[in-house]
Amino acid sequence: MLPERTPSDSNSPLEPSKHKLYMHLQEHYYLPPLASKGVTKAYLQKAMAKSVLLVDRQRMARFLADLAPSQLAKVEFCSKIEMYTKLEKLLAEQKLKPLGFADGVIPDGAWLQHIVRFIDPQNLCGMFRTSLKPVVRSDTYSEKLYQVQTKVVRNLLGQSDLGKRSPVKRCIEELHRSYRKAVSRLATHAAVTRYKEKLEKQHDEDGRELDQMLENATAIVHHLIHQQRREEQEGEGQVLPEKEEIRDALKLAYTVDSVLRRDDEAGQLAGRFASQEA
Repeated sequence: MLPERTPSDSNSPLEPSKHKLYMHLQEHYYLPPLASKGVTKAYLQKAMAKSVLLVDRQRMARFLADLAPSQLAKVEFCSKIEMYTKLEKLLAEQKLKPLGFADGVIPDGAWLQHIVRFIDPQNLCGMFRTSLKPVVRSDTYSEKLYQVQTKVVRNLLGQSDLGKRSPVKRCIEELHRSYRKAVSRLATHAAVTRYKEKLEKQHDEDGRELDQMLENATAIVHHLIHQQRREEQEGEGQVLPEKEEIRDALKLAYTVDSVLRRDDEAGQLAGRFASQEA
């Protein structure tokens, strides 16, 4: 008999589906496309609980309608990874709710671009070619540092309109381009490093699970071989395989890839069993 369904089952009529959650939320909030990366049922449930950043749909529509195309133009070497990382830091600094996507998951690029432009009209993140409004407050570290940077530029290049002279403009543009390339690469490197660390952790867990499964299989096969010999009463004079031999046989047969493995352990295991009769 099949187990009875309970209200906690994933397909229970009492629990809305991912599609229904999305359709309900998108009536009120500006969300990434339903099929885009990161828009999972877990994310939508957090959105329902209002534990993630949510922007009113109509407010965003009015905001985007008032922007000229040039005001959405991104700087050179602007990656989604850098944009996402900077926005998360800015949200935390401003004591706003996080984006709420799973670790290492970056949502739809167009949606992310619009959210950054909306949250950061002063362009503190430096992701756009223009700012929508000046930095007038100094409540956060980013705002304070930005104002100091502006002061430095004004004092250094504002004298006699030095910053408007062609050689200065050209070298500053080249400096900024070089910086953009470096910082974008750094953001990508940081994301790849985090992903690598995550994979290494998962690999270690997979290895421990594999070892445990090998031990389980070894114990079962060893027990059944000896039980079968006892039942058949044919064990006298026969050398039954020890547990270690069974483990190595199972390891060779089921955990060694014949194409990829060329290491000493695989060779030694294969050598031990190669001479055995079928």
